[in-house]
Amino acid sequence: MLKKQPNVVNLKRGDSDSFPLNKAIRRNSYGRKTSVPGFSSPNQSPRSDQSPKSKTISYPLSIFVDRTVRIKGPNILRVEEGDVITLVNLPTEDSTMIHVRHGKEEGLIPICALNLNKYTYNIYLDTVELLIQYPKLLIGLLDDSDNSDIVLQIVPILIARRLIPDALNIVFKSELIEKQNHITEMFRSKSAATIMVSTIFNNPQNLTLQKFRTDFVNFAISQINENDCSIPSTILEKCIDYLSKEPVPDELIVVLKSLNNAINSQTVVINISIIGSLFFLRFICPALVQPQEFCGIKDVNGNIQKSLITITKALQLVSNQTAEDEGLIKLYKPTSDFLMKIVSMPMPILILTSDSSLILEAVTVYSYIYFFAEKYSIDIKPIIDRLGLPPQTLPNLEEDVPMWNTINDIKNYLNEIT
Repeated sequence: MLKKQPNVVNLKRGDSDSFPLNKAIRRNSYGRKTSVPGFSSPNQSPRSDQSPKSKTISYPLSIFVDRTVRIKGPNILRVEEGDVITLVNLPTEDSTMIHVRHGKEEGLIPICALNLNKYTYNIYLDTVELLIQYPKLLIGLLDDSDNSDIVLQIVPILIARRLIPDALNIVFKSELIEKQNHITEMFRSKSAATIMVSTIFNNPQNLTLQKFRTDFVNFAISQINENDCSIPSTILEKCIDYLSKEPVPDELIVVLKSLNNAINSQTVVINISIIGSLFFLRFICPALVQPQEFCGIKDVNGNIQKSLITITKALQLVSNQTAEDEGLIKLYKPTSDFLMKIVSMPMPILILTSDSSLILEAVTVYSYIYFFAEKYSIDIKPIIDRLGLPPQTLPNLEEDVPMWNTINDIKNYLNEIT
């Protein structure tokens, strides 16, 4: 979710009252209460002089810092919210501090400053960083027509590793470069960008995003006179006004803001119609044309269906700014204002709603990355040295796997079931 204020661990040694995170229970990324290792009572604060008692690990597990640490004390490492650190030791039940590495520095930080969840010990999540490091890998995977389902596995992994804005930036830049001389054709044909965006937009598990779209379609239907298939510009004006007043789901902000960032980084004409084309063509218009498939809205009679198609065509003309009707031309500004409001919002952090630990998905993606790295002659030896070769057969996992305590637990488990 979007964090309005930074979370800070700002503690002077011995000052437990200024430590706001010393609670035995806090909510994890999924909204459920989870215990924080190392806090046996709500009033217990970390000791900066505590020596690490946990087991040293050879594999650098990457963890996100959720709380800025500004504690003063010996061996305390200062880290900022959003930093990625690596664990030197695994925590034990009675640990309040943990030994970590950030860049070339090592030190202790409070465990409660970290986001320890079911993804923490999934070592294969690291492989998706290669997709950001080598954009050709990401584009190749998404464009591979023989593996159309791979994007369903890549997207949640990118979200878990907080790399979805970076991935969107890559595919949007590819689309902008390819279509820079044909702006009105952007996002109309199958490409890495449209595949990834459609996967995000049409995720049935994201109830907030689907409700936003369904509510809009229902509103549009409510404005239609079923005995008259013509659509006056006043109805379109009300539709745009409706959109501008509704809370915008985080996924829409991330996608449209990533597109805007990609536009600003390229030598193409900055045009709000590009953002409008993506929003309407790939998110709103498909639901207007097929309300039952995308929104579950039944019993839409023939005249209303024709009117919805008319609204769809008009919205595309307005978003592309290619209308000839004066009534539609007047909608350019409110539409642009609505889209600019979205891309001006802070970039939120997307949170997965799935209970899966993503090990199966991550292993599958690793296998594809290994194949495409050979195809494109990309050296991924460092990740192979850390993870070994991808399993020859995929794990036959059922619903979920337990939380792992060590790298060997994962490898041993995979060896047993493959």
